[in-house]
Amino acid sequence: MSSPVLFYPSADKLFYNYPNLDQIIILCDENTRALCLPKLGLPQSVPVIEVNAGEESKSIENLAFIWDRLLHFKANRTSILVNLGGGVISDLGGMAASTYNRGIPCINIPTTLMGMVDAAHGGKTGINQQQYKNYLGTFTLPKEVWICPDFLKTLAPKEIASGFAEMLKHSLIADPSYFDELCQIDIQNLLNDTNRVETYIKKSVEIKNKFVNQDQHDKGIRQLLNFGHTIGHGLESFFMDKHVSHGECVAAGIICEAYVSMVKELLGKNEFKKIKSSIDTYYKRLIYSKNDISTLVSIITKDKKNDKKGIKCVLLKDIGQAEFGHLVSTPEIVNALEYYLLNE
Repeated sequence: MSSPVLFYPSADKLFYNYPNLDQIIILCDENTRALCLPKLGLPQSVPVIEVNAGEESKSIENLAFIWDRLLHFKANRTSILVNLGGGVISDLGGMAASTYNRGIPCINIPTTLMGMVDAAHGGKTGINQQQYKNYLGTFTLPKEVWICPDFLKTLAPKEIASGFAEMLKHSLIADPSYFDELCQIDIQNLLNDTNRVETYIKKSVEIKNKFVNQDQHDKGIRQLLNFGHTIGHGLESFFMDKHVSHGECVAAGIICEAYVSMVKELLGKNEFKKIKSSIDTYYKRLIYSKNDISTLVSIITKDKKNDKKGIKCVLLKDIGQAEFGHLVSTPEIVNALEYYLLNE
């Protein structure tokens, strides 16, 4: 089963009357330490572990650093690691918690839209290996996920847009009416309507957890949540040191994998055009050269979702209807990347 998800009206309510403050250790980055941790109203005595912000922090060196700090704070199996941050913190902290002392509980408190709608849920933990995304990790559910949309006010517009890409993905694989609703949104104005943003967060969490509950270890239907991510993760690895967000890469991956769906005659041309137009409304195209495509394909062929048969993608049959496990040839990947590059 998926982790319990609790919503809070304000950050100072998260630990209000929490009975075990002496058991918690906070993991954060420098941004969430400065902008989010003070909002919790915790006493100075609560231990804090800080790592650098950014995808580069998902490394074996930082994992060892967290283990060392947990030892320093005398953490044991009754301790609770609280992951205060976005997807990087929940991935890294979740893996640290799942391996320290052969597993201690953790609570995810996502502070980004990406975390609230996707990354904090489902129990996938991980770090990167070389330039490959989430190559090392575990399937370990957090004890709970606590969501406070108030944290979204601390984010730059780019971070809101990054999380929005995952919401679009959820709608494209599961709910066409949700997709139509999202396509009417001014992303930044969404934050001015707390009730509305909470409704959409709940909708995305509901979609994600529906698949997680059927397939926690990603052997079957949960793979639908990877739509846009085979090519998207390849792009993210390629742009790792260029500060391109996960959501921007997923948005590009959605166009590419929807294009493959159309070329394979699964998805209608009109539906593809609608998807492409909607993504282009919210996201500028990523910039790479035709000469970069061979490098991108090399990265994509090493995606952890592939097997000996070849590159595996989730493809669309319609808006709101997807299929997992499709083999996609290297020429089809090249064709999709060329299409994305040349057809704005």
